[in-house]
Amino acid sequence: MNKKNVSVITRRDFIRRAACAAVGTVAMTSAIRDLRFMNAAVAQSNIPPGDYKALVCIFLAGGNDSNNLIVPTAQSEYNNYAAARSSVLALPQSVLWNLQKPGTSTGYINPSANPADPSNQYTYADVAGHNLGLHPACFELAQLFMKASLRF
Repeated sequence: MNKKNVSVITRRDFIRRAACAAVGTVAMTSAIRDLRFMNAAVAQSNIPPGDYKALVCIFLAGGNDSNNLIVPTAQSEYNNYAAARSSVLALPQSVLWNLQKPGTSTGYINPSANPADPSNQYTYADVAGHNLGLHPACFELAQLFMKASLRF
C-alpha cells in the first residue's frame, strides 16, 4: 500500500494564506478597474493619433543620490552644498555640467565658466532663481534638457 503525504496546515497558516489571497484578489481587481477607467478616458478624449505625449516618472529606490544629481552652481549656494555634503561627498564645482536655457547652444556650458556671471545670457535659472548643474556622468540628461525634452 502507498503512503500518502499529507501536509498538516494549522489554523494560523490557513488564516495567513487566506488573508494573502484576499489582499491579492482585491489588488488585482482594483488594478483592472483602474485600467478600465484609463482606457475609457483615453477613448473619450479627442487626441489625434499622431499627437501622443506621455509623462514618464522613474522612481529609483535607493539607486540615486539626488543631492549629487542636481547641484547648485552659484558660489554661495555651492558653498552651502559643499559644507552640508562634506569634502567626501560633495562634487567639485569644476566638474559639473552647468545647465543652459533650453534651445540655446548645446545645453551645457564649459564647467569652468562662472554661471553667476550676468554677462552669460544662456545660463539656466529655475523659478526661484537658482543656477543648477548636473553630475558629470549625466551628459545625456544635459542634452535632453537643452532639447526641452527634460525638466527639473
